[in-house]
This record gives sequence, C-alpha cells and structure tokens, in this order.
Amino acid sequence: MKKLILFIFIIATFSFEPAFNQQAYKLTVKQPPALTITLSETINAAIGEVVNLDTYFNVEGDNSFIRQWKFRSGSQLQTIDNPLFKITGDGVFYLTVTNAYGCSVLDSIDLNVVTGIEDLQNRENPQSIRVYPNPNAGTFDITISDCLPGFTVEIINSLGVRFLNKPLECNNDQYSGKIHMPSGESGTYYLLVKRDSRIIFRQKVIIFK
Repeated sequence: MKKLILFIFIIATFSFEPAFNQQAYKLTVKQPPALTITLSETINAAIGEVVNLDTYFNVEGDNSFIRQWKFRSGSQLQTIDNPLFKITGDGVFYLTVTNAYGCSVLDSIDLNVVTGIEDLQNRENPQSIRVYPNPNAGTFDITISDCLPGFTVEIINSLGVRFLNKPLECNNDQYSGKIHMPSGESGTYYLLVKRDSRIIFRQKVIIFK
C-alpha cells in the first residue's frame, strides 16, 4: 500500500498606497488541506475477472477531486472510462488524481494475473472472513479467523471516498463484531480488511436505509 501526500502552498502578494495615505490591512490566507492518496501496490486477479479500480484507492483531506485511470500492456496505453475493468492480461494501471485547485498526483498499480480462483483466494484472503447479512440496513457482522495484529476494516464507495476506518482487536486470533455504517445513502459500498495498510480482503456490501 502506497500513500501520496500533496501539499499546496499559496503565495499572496499585495501593495500599499504611498505613506501619506496609509491604511492598515489584515490579510488571512487559509492553506487548503493536504491531498492524501492511499493506493494499493498490486492487483491480483484472474483472466476474465472484472475488477472495480476505484476500490483500490481512497482520498483523504479533500473530497473534491477527479480521477483518471489508464492501463499499459506492453507498448499499448489505453484510457479507461469505466472503472469496472475486465482483466485480459498482465500490465500496469496508472491513476491520476486532480483536486479542485488543479494540482495532480500520478501513481501506478501493478496487475498480477493469477492462475485461477484458488490462487486468487490464497493470495488475497488467507484468512476466513465472513460478512453478513448482505444486503443490510447499515449494521452487519464480520467474523475473522486467524486474526492478526494491525487489522483494520474500511468502508468506501465506488469513488474511493472513505466512510469508516476502524481498527480490529483480535481475541485469541479471532475477531467477531458488528460494523455500523456511520453515514451515507443507500447504495453499493466496498468493505476492505487491511493489515498494515495492505488490502487482504475486499467485498461488495449493499446497504438499504
């Protein structure tokens, strides 16, 4: 998991009238919040699988942004208009995030094609994780076997905006607890289980309020 932080500095200039017509001015300059992007390092997927690229990153500090995905396979570079991307082979995804001030950050995610469903499960979900009921009304249960220190659960929407970030406390290598969606409208969200910022589990959650 990679994290990029973009700081924006504003320089204000102003002039004064000649000394015989002096006036006092108070200038307050507010610095925009830093734009922090957390990005997965690798996407593990099988040929023919459809992945939602917008679930592999989230933005903190400034929710006013636009994003652009591109994919390079060999010498070919294509622009991706739909974040629901069907895997056809190895390559590299490029993400550009531009905030409301026109500043951009570019980073990349490697695509690793796995040989089959069993390989994919072993790579991304070595733990047994259950989320239920699904769909739900904003409250649901999650159980994890082989729970390890550093586990967190996040809920994001299809644009990567985060609604929940909760550390999980393991009890004898197990976790069982309720998750409460703090805000947001009815719709489709993505639950991520991470360990030290690395995504190990991803599941679509449908919420009706």
